[in-house]
Amino acid sequence: MEHPQTPAATKEFHFLMKWIFYTIDDLIDHVLEDSEEDPHYSAVTATNMIKCLIKTMADHGEPLSFTDAEGYFRESGYSPEDFRLFEEKRLKEIPVFHGEIF
Repeated sequence: MEHPQTPAATKEFHFLMKWIFYTIDDLIDHVLEDSEEDPHYSAVTATNMIKCLIKTMADHGEPLSFTDAEGYFRESGYSPEDFRLFEEKRLKEIPVFHGEIF
């Protein structure tokens, strides 16, 4: 069965996907370095972006080599301690987060 061209097959889609990794990594770096007492960056938003990236790529027939945030961290070269700290901040943020959580 032949499928119509999907966004995964376009230059524009691949351009966006290339830069989304940079954007996610930048946000993760900010979260990891952010103040514990008065954070300005959202671990929940970073996790939402990772989950949406995973789903979008799979929906367009280009599944990634990871299936969750922990896998993203591992594939991106973050340490297990980085992921532990990130998750600690994310869990602390959830009760005060305004918006959808994927």
